[in-house]
Amino acid sequence: MFALGWLAASCAAVGAVAVLGALMIGRARGAHAPAAHLQRLTGLPAFARARRRALAAALATAAILALTGAGLLVGIARPMHTETFDPQGYRRDVMLCLDVSGSMASSDIQLLDSYLEMVQRFRGERIGLTVFSSAAVSVFPLTDDYAAARSSLEEARDGLRTHGSKGTRFIAGTNDASASGSSLIGDGLAACAAGFDRRGEDRARALVFATDNELSGRPLYSLPQAAAVVKRTGARIYTLAPPAVFKAEAGELADLAADSGGAHFRLGWGRPADEIVAAVTAQEAKLTAGSAVTVSRDVPRVALLAALAGVAAYIVLTWRLRR
Repeated sequence: MFALGWLAASCAAVGAVAVLGALMIGRARGAHAPAAHLQRLTGLPAFARARRRALAAALATAAILALTGAGLLVGIARPMHTETFDPQGYRRDVMLCLDVSGSMASSDIQLLDSYLEMVQRFRGERIGLTVFSSAAVSVFPLTDDYAAARSSLEEARDGLRTHGSKGTRFIAGTNDASASGSSLIGDGLAACAAGFDRRGEDRARALVFATDNELSGRPLYSLPQAAAVVKRTGARIYTLAPPAVFKAEAGELADLAADSGGAHFRLGWGRPADEIVAAVTAQEAKLTAGSAVTVSRDVPRVALLAALAGVAAYIVLTWRLRR
């Protein structure tokens, strides 16, 4: 913007100099003296040629001044060029799913730390987060805004750690009094699968399912039924269990993950966040469209260059006429 202003000011200054030079030339030629029998002079072929040259010079001067003025006006008006890009790339959709029922209270902070590590390591994937107990709530839908995703996860972790209002907001809506129990594992998994959009597209999808698999109530979906819902989305399931998960429940989660082509992990065993990220990114990504981006930029260059060319041509023409 700053450079454009200086360029426009320079054009105006050069134009003013050119006009001032023309006026000075006109004044130098402005002295007249009376003469008799001019018809003899005007009848000469040389005079006719000189008159035609003068007329051509006047027309050229007018055209050059018009070009210069139009170029300056268009350039200073800042013409805009707008383009919309629909970038494509090899991406994956990753839905993070977290059980926030009472039995998970001692593990959710660690699991959120693991989710934060995953978000920091993913590159290009769309990330979403759904939490559940007796009902499921989407914390944020699939997005490539990693800054917003990290901020939301950090607020939830800090809120749960301090038992503050941010933690309360994080789990708000997950305890449905009309539901038949709590920690409805199958319903939570099915709800997380519903977070995958663009169902008609061939996209690489992964679902990270963090739970202790301790069912307390009568869900609408059993775990195998929910797994069938996930399968229809084409997503692989990566289960993540807290350290104190029971053996039978852990085995069921491992079978759930293996049947989908995913894998099972447990907090405290190795580095599950790194291993999940490695497993997800090892999955073949699909060429998918990204978010459309509209870009607008100033394009005054051609107009201002035309104005500069007009000024230069005017100076040359004035110099030739003076000679």
